[in-house]
Amino acid sequence: DVVKFLILKGAHVNVQNRYGVSPLLLCAESGNYELVQALVQAGANVNITPQGELAEENFLAGQ
Repeated sequence: DVVKFLILKGAHVNVQNRYGVSPLLLCAESGNYELVQALVQAGANVNITPQGELAEENFLAGQ
């Protein structure tokens, strides 16, 4: 409910932390598909990918 409230108040849904991780990625990785849907409906970019070390770790984990 907090995330939905923040979206309604104009929160930037494509903000990224220093590793390039977005709220959409965090919600998807944690399995919170209700928030994934809310973020996508609010215009979240589904093509944002992590940067730097985190991206390398995710790539290696997928090998």
